[in-house]
This record gives sequence, C-alpha cells and structure tokens, in this order.
Amino acid sequence: MPSTRRAFVGGFACLGSTVLGGCLGGAPTASNRGDDGTNRDEPTTDGEPTPDPTPGEADPVSVSKTVEDVAYVPENETVRIVAAYRHANHEAVVNGSEPPEREPVYEEIPWERWAEAECATVASKAVAERLADELDGNGGASVGVTAGDDGLFVSVEYVVTYDRDGEKVSETNAAFDRLVAATPREVTATVTLDGRTATRTVPTRVRYSERHYA
Repeated sequence: MPSTRRAFVGGFACLGSTVLGGCLGGAPTASNRGDDGTNRDEPTTDGEPTPDPTPGEADPVSVSKTVEDVAYVPENETVRIVAAYRHANHEAVVNGSEPPEREPVYEEIPWERWAEAECATVASKAVAERLADELDGNGGASVGVTAGDDGLFVSVEYVVTYDRDGEKVSETNAAFDRLVAATPREVTATVTLDGRTATRTVPTRVRYSERHYA
C-alpha cells in the first residue's frame, strides 16, 4: 500500500530526520526524477554526469533504542502518539481574554507501521552519527528517511546549490564518493516500547541533488 506508507512517513519519519552541519535549506529541483526522487538522466549544471543513487559501502551497523514518549495499546496492537495540538480555550483566545493553552490530539497507529518508521528514524540517526565520526563532523550532508518503492531507506543527500545565474555557490563538503564510502550499507535497528520489541534492517542510499535560487 504505497500511498498509506508515504502518508505515514510524512507524518512521522520526517520528525526523526537528522541533519549534519552544513545542510542547505530548500527543495531539490523536481524535473526528470527517478522513482526515488533523484535526477537519474540529465547532466549536472556543470555538464558532468549526475551520480545515480548509490548504496553505502561501509560495514553495516546495529543500534537499539527504548522509546518512552509514546504508549503501546495492547487491546488493538496500536501505538498512541500525539498527532497535533489544539487550543483548549479557543474562544478565550479569540476574544483576547486568555493566552492560548494547548492540549494534545492523540492518534493510534498500527504497531507494524509505527515500528517500521521508528526503526528507520533510529537508523537515520545512527548513520548521521557515523558520518560525523568518519568525516570529523564536516560532511555537510543531510540525513533522513525516504520512502521508496521497496520500503523505507536512509537517505544521505549530496547537494549542490546554484544561484539564479547558474553559478555554483555551495556544495556538500565531503565528495560524493567519500560519502558513499563512509555510509554504512545498512542499519539493523531495534526499538522497544512498553516491553514489545521490533527489529528492522534499513538500507541506505547516497543521493545527488541540485538546488537553484529562483
């Protein structure tokens, strides 16, 4: 069910994305993308071939985490999370008589879906920490979770930014090949919540993208 997975990832996995120093804001250009959101065919602005999304080449790593900020609901095998916040005193806020008071809005997510996203998020943090160690904290790559056709994977983004005249103004500090060499090819992540445990092995990909000032 790709649409369900993608919607779920949008709500959860992005919250766990980890960014190393030097990540640039903004979205990659959207033309000529492959299924994983990366430009596969067109050359770069400099005329060089665009690197394909590449699995990491470093040894796999394992990581575990005990989660304490959400609750497992055994009656229906779901996880109760805070999906949003709302004003508890909306009318008073509207008329200006009181400052806003927030209260949580809860949502229950099937255990398997939650475990998939949480393991991927934990895996992304492990990759970010490994890159910070291997590249002395100067990799400048953003690390997060992306939904592909085969499920979730940890994405390591190599980004080149151009100004409106097409001149290169910045790029990720570490070379693309260096990121590939330093990124674990997969992460086995284990999460525990209220005594229940899930383990997933999450693959990685290093991806090239360009960003252009309007």
